[in-house]
Amino acid sequence: MAPTGIFLDLKSSIIDFDPLTFPFIFLSVPDSIQQSSYEACTRFQIAAQHAGLELLRPCTSASRSTLSYHYIGDCFEETDPGWSCRGDIKMPVTISYTNQSLAASRIGRHDGMLEIFHHSLDLDLGFESSLKKVQEEKYWALIKKSIEDVIGDEEVDALFLFGEHDRDPRFREVIKSIMQERGNGDRLGEITGLSRKDMGDGLWYGARGAAVVARRLMWHGGDACLPNAWCEIASYHDEL
Repeated sequence: MAPTGIFLDLKSSIIDFDPLTFPFIFLSVPDSIQQSSYEACTRFQIAAQHAGLELLRPCTSASRSTLSYHYIGDCFEETDPGWSCRGDIKMPVTISYTNQSLAASRIGRHDGMLEIFHHSLDLDLGFESSLKKVQEEKYWALIKKSIEDVIGDEEVDALFLFGEHDRDPRFREVIKSIMQERGNGDRLGEITGLSRKDMGDGLWYGARGAAVVARRLMWHGGDACLPNAWCEIASYHDEL
């Protein structure tokens, strides 16, 4: 379906549930789109406008939204009282495993702000990869190496898995193997983020994280932006 059609369907579904008082949308997109196609992000913005909607911070990556869902964000000197930036998390890693790709990001902090220190996007290592069908062991070895290259020698204190196939048993075995070889096997449950939330699996982390940030933007207005000019300024709304 074309993006405009998706936004029209979304708008219609929202209106069926509740009047659309503020036509703002916070969009979370797959890492493969955010990292590889600025043009696609621009098209999302235009498509939303054609549907009578306005995107706030178009093309936020699913990995960043995943961190937002777990309340890990930029830490400013004056942190908004309704938001915990989880400054104790210094080096999170996000790994997206979808039909089309494997994407991994090692994220660190610089002056409290989250920055991607190392990122990889492998369009040949998705769940439906042709290599997986003909050389399965080589396929999993390449996935393991790709993730290890992103993590490097850093001490990871949070690791989040998401995407359509984040719960694939063989994929989980690879992650477990990497963590055990690094001496983090005893913290596997904590590191993979499985115990952090009770809601569903990682497939929805990106969407739920976008909802968390969108709600925060509407509650706290310009305080949610740095600087304010980066996004729409909205005042507090009782009905949210």
